[in-house]
Amino acid sequence: MMRDLLWKAYALVYIALIIVGIAISFKRTAWDVSDTVSAVIAFVYFVGLLGFIYRVPVLTRGLWRVLFWFCIVGLIGMAIVAAFGAPPDGVGATISSMVFAAPLTVALYYYSAAGNPLWSEAGLLGKAKDLGGMFDINNTLKATVTSSDTQLTTEVVLTRLPHGYEAKIRRIKNETEESFSNELDDLVSLVRFLETNTPVRVADFHAHG
Repeated sequence: MMRDLLWKAYALVYIALIIVGIAISFKRTAWDVSDTVSAVIAFVYFVGLLGFIYRVPVLTRGLWRVLFWFCIVGLIGMAIVAAFGAPPDGVGATISSMVFAAPLTVALYYYSAAGNPLWSEAGLLGKAKDLGGMFDINNTLKATVTSSDTQLTTEVVLTRLPHGYEAKIRRIKNETEESFSNELDDLVSLVRFLETNTPVRVADFHAHG
């Protein structure tokens, strides 16, 4: 896909410039604390860029949102210096740096967006692992939740099958009862189905032993 190729090409140029910049700094001046901090931040940004490109959740969404705003502040600062000050490397170099940093800022914006499904999927993976641990002990898990507002009782029975999992749902309110079931291929799909269709959560299966 062209999008992925362009982003990967950008990432290669980005890391190449970081390495070249570090090499030049070592040769021209004495390496100090600020150089170390700049190099570390650049590599952290690179990790976020890779996470965006390969659609992998790394660390937390909140961290990348903060770093996105750091990028915004940096771009605004460079723009102010270029417009009203005297940039150490010249106006042209400053504008070039801004143009080059813009795609990184865009990547971090989308990567750290609250609506990015990567982060909800990351939560599902943790819950799926927890549920898998319970299935290692027992092939059948049961949990029941009753809503104090609606007096609706929801009973869920999860069963590990030879090639997947089955979720049986039973809802009881007053004299009315309904039930349905579904088979899922993997634990992530099972957790997603559970949390989408019932008020029962993975932690409730712990409470029921």
